[in-house]
Amino acid sequence: MNLYKKRFPDKNAEDTIVDVLRLSPQEFSNFQNVAGHWLGKKFHDSIPDTPPQKLLPSALKTIRNTDQSILAALMHVENHAHNDPSLEYHQGGGLIETGVSIFNTLWNTIGLGPEFDSLYQTLGWKKPNRETPLDRYYAKTVDESYKAIDDRDDQIGGGTNAWVRLPRFDNKKFSVWLDREEKAVHVALKGTSSASDVLSDLSLIARNKSGHEKEIRDYLKDITRAYGLNYTYDVSAHSLGGAELVNVFQEDDPQLNKYERINIFNPGTMPTHNLDAARLAVKDPRFHFFLNSGDALSNTYVSLVNSDSNVAWSDPTHNPVYNHSIGQWIGDV
Repeated sequence: MNLYKKRFPDKNAEDTIVDVLRLSPQEFSNFQNVAGHWLGKKFHDSIPDTPPQKLLPSALKTIRNTDQSILAALMHVENHAHNDPSLEYHQGGGLIETGVSIFNTLWNTIGLGPEFDSLYQTLGWKKPNRETPLDRYYAKTVDESYKAIDDRDDQIGGGTNAWVRLPRFDNKKFSVWLDREEKAVHVALKGTSSASDVLSDLSLIARNKSGHEKEIRDYLKDITRAYGLNYTYDVSAHSLGGAELVNVFQEDDPQLNKYERINIFNPGTMPTHNLDAARLAVKDPRFHFFLNSGDALSNTYVSLVNSDSNVAWSDPTHNPVYNHSIGQWIGDV
């Protein structure tokens, strides 16, 4: 119980991992410093020299020394191993239990100084929504964009509400779909799948920009010029493509402003620098984010979103490839 006389909120393993991701840089530094405190490096006089229960020294060292997004992914792996009855593994004293102990300890420091007080809001947050059937259609358009042009489906769904592919706009990165009933144009952009994409990924690592933003911007403008004012527009992208869209839509342009919804699935981003565009995007009502806290390539965004952000959440697994995949969002289309 902290100085505000509030008990620590009930948390399951998934809540604890999301809380780790939502910590601000100052909060995460405090989180790591508590682990260091229990390893012998003094952090704060109000914190006992030893943890309240037996914790693995290796878990404390991992928390003290590991990047925030990677730590969350490791915690997911540990939790899935613990829950797998076929594995001879138990997480007692491991990363999850150590994380809960640290959070409980930090909760009790609230009121002892401004460097601790923000946790009162951070740890009280709960992740909200799942994806909707419409969201799965958006994800399916992106999934089709990963295929060779000749292998792409001609339509998504059936009946009068089917989305029909527009082959004249196909290229190796984009596909475009038309809902004639709703007079809506849906643009989809893939992420990394080729050698040139890997070079873009390296650029993204260096500065959170791929270098292809102008090409994408021009393509999106061409689509709105082709169909004009009588149609609505949205665009969806995954991974590298999602990160590119975040950068593209920072520009105030009449043609780009016709896109009323921007769907970002597992956006690849670096947590350490150039996050200004990401911070603006999570406040922009046009953006809809699709996140998995077990995805180390995109879970930086978990720390940026708030209760007003448009976010859907997928269930993390022990498989990091699945946690980053567009397939997790398609379901039964």
